[in-house]
Amino acid sequence: MTVLPSAMGDNGIVYVTLEPEATVNIIITPDNWNLTNQPLNTNISTPLTYFSIDNNGTVTVEVNVGCTNSTNWILNTTPGHNQFNLQYRFQSIGNWTTILSNTTFLTDFSYNDIEYFGFNLYMPTTSSTSAKQTWQINFVATAK
Repeated sequence: MTVLPSAMGDNGIVYVTLEPEATVNIIITPDNWNLTNQPLNTNISTPLTYFSIDNNGTVTVEVNVGCTNSTNWILNTTPGHNQFNLQYRFQSIGNWTTILSNTTFLTDFSYNDIEYFGFNLYMPTTSSTSAKQTWQINFVATAK
């Protein structure tokens, strides 16, 4: 049996909206940097291949980086009394960039991509304590 178009009635349209599942997953390796007995008013850098960031997700992401203060020291744009400065630099491109509480790290980081980078720490010029200081460097990825 053949159905003619006029016998099928009015044509209709179905609009489909689909939001694909996006997985955001970055991995930083290694996950620690242990420094011992660093003199005040100096700086120390890792090799530019010491750390890696790997986009193991399924989408391109933007990555921001931030650093917390320690118990006695404050993250700052320049070192000073009880103030330290932390910078990052990629192996492949760029110059040293100061890290603040929320600094752009990568703007279009493709899935299955990897970047190598290093840190540069400027110690405080003077300190009110000789106690061990610890802080956390946070990386936050969001889907583009």
